[in-house]
Amino acid sequence: MYKMVIADDEAHVREGLRTIVPWHDLHIEIVGEASDGEEALELCGQLKPDILLTDIRMPFMDGLEVAARLREREEHTYIVIISGFQDFRYAQTALSMSVDAYILKPIKMEELMETIHKITRRIERELNTSITVESLQKQLIDHMPVIRDKFLANWLTGYYKSERTIREKLAYVQLLQDEDRPLYAASLRIDDYDQAIAMYTEEHIQLIRFALLNVAEEIVSQSALGAVCSIGENEFGFVLWGRPEEHHALSREVIAALKRFLKLSVSIGIGSKSTILDVDLSYHQAVEALQHTYYTGSNSIVLYEDIQQPNGMGVELANVLKLHHRVISNIKSGLAEETKLTVEEIFDHVRRYQGTTPEYVQSLCIDLLYACQRTLMEFGDDFAIINEHLPNLIQTIHKQVTLDSLKSYMIHVLVKLAESFAGKNNQKHYRVIQTIKDYIQKNYMNEITIHTLSEILSLSPNYISLIFKKGTGETITDYTVTVKMENAKQLLKSMDLKILDIAEMVGYENTNYFSTVFKKYTGMHPGKYRQMVKEQDNV
Repeated sequence: MYKMVIADDEAHVREGLRTIVPWHDLHIEIVGEASDGEEALELCGQLKPDILLTDIRMPFMDGLEVAARLREREEHTYIVIISGFQDFRYAQTALSMSVDAYILKPIKMEELMETIHKITRRIERELNTSITVESLQKQLIDHMPVIRDKFLANWLTGYYKSERTIREKLAYVQLLQDEDRPLYAASLRIDDYDQAIAMYTEEHIQLIRFALLNVAEEIVSQSALGAVCSIGENEFGFVLWGRPEEHHALSREVIAALKRFLKLSVSIGIGSKSTILDVDLSYHQAVEALQHTYYTGSNSIVLYEDIQQPNGMGVELANVLKLHHRVISNIKSGLAEETKLTVEEIFDHVRRYQGTTPEYVQSLCIDLLYACQRTLMEFGDDFAIINEHLPNLIQTIHKQVTLDSLKSYMIHVLVKLAESFAGKNNQKHYRVIQTIKDYIQKNYMNEITIHTLSEILSLSPNYISLIFKKGTGETITDYTVTVKMENAKQLLKSMDLKILDIAEMVGYENTNYFSTVFKKYTGMHPGKYRQMVKEQDNV
């Protein structure tokens, strides 16, 4: 039941409102009556009613002043003003003061009940929304470890391109209070992974990964030197701050703990110093450093700086790695020509260093193919989508005898991948657009926000807005208005429906606003449009 206070200086009016109206049918309980404005304000403070039904003109304090005081106190009370015809200017003032409704005297039972019914519906919607928000906030807090893990994985793998975005997310997940200190990234992998898990079931493998992450997180958290996340099947990432010698000691402690508690042999690669915006480069360096465990053996800590090529190759490699990221981004976006140009740029960088061995160039290409493989796996695919297999691709790379032939082969493979993604993206965009249209067609009478669509599609608001505009030539808001107006035009053909009802049926609580939108859409007000339709039917 919703609580209501009635305020009017005439006792017979209060009694009539209390006894004649079937409040129980409207789920309303009259919890108090006031004979003047001061008493009404006091009752609202004590009883916290959902609705105040008040006359405008009362002793000591009129209804408008009561409304103003309630709004100043931010009371969550809906206010319905009762006004005589001679008080119409007061009613206009009431609307400007966020009064929720007004009713003219003499009071009509049907109008009063309809007004109160609309308000109770609004209260119910707000209550349901409040409950939903509170529930989501609780779930968000409960899932903070998962959110932090996902953020770290995205950050380390170069998902974020804006420093502001990274800083805001760091603050949200409560990491890295001193954001300007140098950062390092590290990567951990289980040594000889296939053999290490060969005897276990999938459930046991997942338990091992979970336990490994927990042990590493506890050690790193206690050290206050960084944070840990899961990135792939056998890939765990670290963001580290502090001195390099501290990172080495921390890595040794993690390796020893995993050996002692989980009987796991692991190795850790550590990248070079970076900033917030390019920590992904440091991470890719750490991943590359791990490739050298072939020479250093199990339970190793490999620093990227220790594996640098001579003749300043490390500086050039940093540029190549950035271009690797760009290739992957272009492939995922289905940009074939841009992929080709970026691969050519990679080989231009390599060509500047004539002393680079063929094996080293081949390793750069193989690293790029592995990066492509990880990308394909994210989408549930592999190289079979272009009728290739990774081992065969690697064999073909080793068979290339010149830099130009290797470049041509890499362009051939990677452009085919980009073209395959282009087809997938077009299909995906079509499905997303159709889903949005179907949802709007079915729910146009309710409030539809871009954030609602974002949650339904599990895609970012900016992304779905962009592909909808690109695919249809209009914004989601414009399309929603079109659907509302076309349905309104059909409803206006029914002469039994009031324009007020039609406005509400297509999702507008304010009839005047509905009329404004309708005129902008059709060039005429709803009433004039209805008259035109009627005249056409009579011809």
